[in-house]
Amino acid sequence: MRSPLKHPWIEAAVARALRARLTSTPVRFFVRDTQGRGVHGYTVRQTGRRLLLEHGTPDIAAFDQAYYSRQFEPTPEAAAALRAIGRPLAALDLGANVGMFSVWLASTFPVARLTAVEPLPRNVAALRANLASALPELETEVLAAAASTADGELSFGGGDFTTGRIGGGDGGLVVAARDVFGLLDGVDLLKIDIEGAEWDLAADPRFAQLTVPVVMFEHHPHGAPGDPAQAAEDALVGAGYAVSRAEAHPDGTGVVWGVRPAVGGSG
Repeated sequence: MRSPLKHPWIEAAVARALRARLTSTPVRFFVRDTQGRGVHGYTVRQTGRRLLLEHGTPDIAAFDQAYYSRQFEPTPEAAAALRAIGRPLAALDLGANVGMFSVWLASTFPVARLTAVEPLPRNVAALRANLASALPELETEVLAAAASTADGELSFGGGDFTTGRIGGGDGGLVVAARDVFGLLDGVDLLKIDIEGAEWDLAADPRFAQLTVPVVMFEHHPHGAPGDPAQAAEDALVGAGYAVSRAEAHPDGTGVVWGVRPAVGGSG
């Protein structure tokens, strides 16, 4: 007999309650999340940072990634390399969405400068609001653009919030594009989560010349040259990185961390 706790409604309610406990106002969060609508501010209990979240949207899944399932946590090798840098980090967040990774990072490691790149207008507005609310003391820059291999414009579609991608579907937005390789000067941590566009970056000859100390590479099946997990590892190894895997899923998504050996060995 199936356990009552496995009923989808009950599982959803339990997950919502556990998520709500991450905030300083769990009852308010739970009720609003059940209703599934509205933009509200919450203080994250773990960090004391204040975030703006829109219930009933993938904002909540992004919040889960950062603070419940802790999917942004670096591998031990990557964490050691970040600490070994020995000063506040400069970070480049590609596919910043509404800012959950950026805020999590600055709440976990010392950060001096953060550049966040995100193309969707709705997400850009939420990203700016979250960085201003949670990180008022930090030097931040938001680039309303798609991460690409050249400056210009691109068609962006295939979904809203977290699922949109370059060239995805019909009726997409035309958005600005920024050459990622022109943004890397002085960057200590490069985070890549761009829904399949990572393969264009990895295929660019400049990727093999990366000198960024630490790279978080989230891979997706769309556009992958073969097995996505293996392709991500091969791209980083080909650029001279020691790789360690954080997670891999049957659908081809996952996260690989790359550390330049000189940094990893200095800790």
